[in-house]
Amino acid sequence: MKNSWHIVLVRGGQELAIAAQLRFLDSFVPLYRDPLSKRVLPFVSRYVFARWDGDDPHLWHKIKEITHVYGFIGNSRPTDVVDPIVDQWYADSGLVKLDEKRQNFLRGFGKGDLVRLHDGSFLHGHVGVCIWTDDGGAKIKIGLLGREHEVYRTFSDLTPMSAVPEPDSETTRSRRRRQVRKAWSRQTRMVVA
Repeated sequence: MKNSWHIVLVRGGQELAIAAQLRFLDSFVPLYRDPLSKRVLPFVSRYVFARWDGDDPHLWHKIKEITHVYGFIGNSRPTDVVDPIVDQWYADSGLVKLDEKRQNFLRGFGKGDLVRLHDGSFLHGHVGVCIWTDDGGAKIKIGLLGREHEVYRTFSDLTPMSAVPEPDSETTRSRRRRQVRKAWSRQTRMVVA
């Protein structure tokens, strides 16, 4: 069987150490540079991506016996990850390049609004919901690999979604939030599927 990508679940903060122990496989942790602290951090916490034949029981046990490895996505038989975004991350050596320039422009979105990510090397076109904003950027909740993840992006990497209709003056706040959640879940299903 062809070797495919799998997700190894590890203890938080141990992603790089586990990836180093899995050097006998093609393995990596997608990283990004935090624009506020300038530190390089794992993009998806607790996940290490590794490529191996998922039907090999000896290799499965060898990986499972590493300290701080909790399991795999798929449990007893690791699920193959066929998303081409993983190959792109691996080709970029796991380091996600973020745009460092800060543009002073009107954001056009706030908490609870849909935004589209762009200019990110691997998240181009993904849609998410804005959780909070600060002077440098915004924290966005996105659907990735069948799970929800929160990512921080600068304003230059985000554009407001025009798919959500502007609320009428008669529209209540709760109704607007329901519309946003409904539109976001539709977009997330399309992105994940």
